[in-house]
Amino acid sequence: MTIPAEGVTDHQSITKSQGLDIPANTALLVGLPSFEAPIIKGDPAGSQFVPLTVAAWRDDQITCIAYWNPYTDFKK
Repeated sequence: MTIPAEGVTDHQSITKSQGLDIPANTALLVGLPSFEAPIIKGDPAGSQFVPLTVAAWRDDQITCIAYWNPYTDFKK
């Protein structure tokens, strides 16, 4: 299955343009209708959490990835 990336935000580049310095940090916006539709159908307020944002950064020699999990983080 291919998951389309809808957008990429390079936080380090953005903050550099404002004269600030942070470690490399990138956010990927990933949209998948079969993932988004049940969330929004179950609760329209869920649309604030999709498309899914995946954060990626380096901590020393380790690449870290974090994301919101609707099955554990968004239950009524």
